[in-house]
Amino acid sequence: MSLLVEKNLIENLKQYLIRHGYPENSMIAEYKLGKYRADLVVIDIETNSPMQLFELKSNNNKRNVDMGRQQLSKFLQEARKLNADVIGYLVFPNDNSPFFKIINPETESTKKDNFDLNYQDQIVRSRSAKTEIIKTKKVETVDEFKKKINILLEVLSIIFVLDVLEILNLNNIHLYLILIMILLYVLPYYEEIKIFNFELKKKQSDNNLH
Repeated sequence: MSLLVEKNLIENLKQYLIRHGYPENSMIAEYKLGKYRADLVVIDIETNSPMQLFELKSNNNKRNVDMGRQQLSKFLQEARKLNADVIGYLVFPNDNSPFFKIINPETESTKKDNFDLNYQDQIVRSRSAKTEIIKTKKVETVDEFKKKINILLEVLSIIFVLDVLEILNLNNIHLYLILIMILLYVLPYYEEIKIFNFELKKKQSDNNLH
């Protein structure tokens, strides 16, 4: 793609987005995603998370579309590490206003004259997706922590019984070593425990205000 064609295409796309409520500072050209750079990315300006990727092509022949799909797939793989709800588009020049055409390769939908893009709606979707991911991870972490605690209690119970039956002779050094092992065992969950504790206290404080 010539520099002039690319410049005109990206400018037409930017102006269209601005006219449809996108803040100008939400659009970043040559946005870095891992080892890649996407032509244009729309971000949530409050969280700096990518929400929409636009890959520009000189025309929509099969070769360009296939190449664009492969590129977008790599870009989206990186972007979805930051936001699971990122959407990717291929953009081609067009002779009619708004002088570009967009394809969403994942849904195969094409919008020739205009397309449904709403910055605020995308923010709501992105933040909602992020919240759901955090909730899921928290539940998974708590479940895993519970399993480890149960295993730990079983092991400690066995050690206690062996000590009572005098099969094991535990001294202070052994007890300290067991304590250190317990701490190391649960240490990876320290941050999650802190977060859950904070949320519990905060919720209790909020309830006290009513």
